[in-house]
Amino acid sequence: MTEKKFCVPAIIAAAAALILGIFSLPAESILLSAGVIIFSLAKRKKYRPLIPVIICALALLLSVSFLSLLIHGETTGTASSDYWLMRLIFGEMK
Repeated sequence: MTEKKFCVPAIIAAAAALILGIFSLPAESILLSAGVIIFSLAKRKKYRPLIPVIICALALLLSVSFLSLLIHGETTGTASSDYWLMRLIFGEMK
């Protein structure tokens, strides 16, 4: 019986998604996390997907909460973020 191994590139990409989420790039972190989860689940017959999926779930949770905080700040008028996605959605800061 062959033993499944961990996919190191998927773990590295999941860690990168978590780091992007921590350092305030939520949209990029969400996209990378979704891609890593899809890749890990597609390759689950060859590799173990548990570690990358858990790291990406944490990154998704962190990024979505930070993005919702940014959107809430923009809608209430208390935000001072110059994040590109907020400028794309809400226009220039006043």
